[in-house]
Amino acid sequence: MEWGKYTYWAYSTKMNDDKLIVVAFNSDSKEVQRWEIPGYRYAKDVVVDTQNQKITFIMRQMTGGNENDGFFPVSFDWDELRIH
Repeated sequence: MEWGKYTYWAYSTKMNDDKLIVVAFNSDSKEVQRWEIPGYRYAKDVVVDTQNQKITFIMRQMTGGNENDGFFPVSFDWDELRIH
């Protein structure tokens, strides 16, 4: 997702941890900031809600080791992902 001068990506770790990692990169492809949220992996989609100023990543949530637990939204208010 592009927002202002930054590009945001959702990642899972190489170790396949249950962790959503959102990373903001500048125009030189340098990491500027990162956010890590435990309990989620495998981003399926991203939804930008301009009216409510929210960004939602649709992520797989593992709740007890069952891979069929499903996909759930992980939302951020714009201020949470704003680079200051």
